[in-house]
Parts: sequence; structure tokens; C-alpha cells
Amino acid sequence: MAVFFLVQVFTQQTFLFASLASSAFLIYKEPENGMNQVKTLVPAHLTAAVVGLGTFFVFGEGLLAGGVSMALTIALLVTLGIVHPPAVSSSLAFAFRAHQESEFVIFLLAVSMVAALFIIERFTVVLLHRYERRMRESG
Repeated sequence: MAVFFLVQVFTQQTFLFASLASSAFLIYKEPENGMNQVKTLVPAHLTAAVVGLGTFFVFGEGLLAGGVSMALTIALLVTLGIVHPPAVSSSLAFAFRAHQESEFVIFLLAVSMVAALFIIERFTVVLLHRYERRMRESG
């Protein structure tokens, strides 16, 4: 919720909720999947946001920017080996929305918060497994 609040207060760009919410869901649903690791999630979202901004600057706000942004993002994510499907939505959000240069910084902070949540989740899982192992050994 902190990520959503931050994005809403500072950017007024609710489209970013979709990609970050999808990422959060995947992190907790399938944390072991390579697509849902921080090493994939963060560069995928950053790449997508840069592509979305770039297509906006080249084509202006609209369907052409969105279509090119989506296709280019998918091609780059596959080529770079950083496939994280929700990132495509980040690309579209930046391609469809004007005045997002300052929002890009907030988006970076929001992605960082999602990555931090992933790290906390993984650390908690490790601690729970250790505790569970100790309980079985002692009991």
C-alpha cells in the first residue's frame, strides 16, 4: 500500500498501479520463478519505463507510442533475458501519459520498494524454514 500511496500522491498516474501490483502478486505467488526475482524484475521495469518514455518523446502520447513501446519492450526483455511480463504495462503507462519526466524518479522509488518487499519476503521464508527445521529436530 505504501508503494501505491507514493505513486498516487506524487505522480497522479494510476496506470503504474497495474504493473507494480502484478509484480507484487507474482513475487508472492511464485517467488522461486526466475521471472519474479529482483535481478529480473528491476531491470525489466526500468527498461520498460525508459522505452515508454522514449516512444512518448518520439511519437507523442497515443496509440502509436503505446504499440511501438509494447513491441520494443517485449523484444528487449526477451533479448536481454530479463522477461517479467508486468513490465510491459510500465512501458505502456509511460508511453500513454504526458508529463512523466518527474514521475520517472518516483517510479524508480516505487520499483525499489517492490524489490525491497521481495527481499524481506525471501528473508522471512528463510527464517521460517530454519525455525521449522529446529522444531522438527527438537520435537
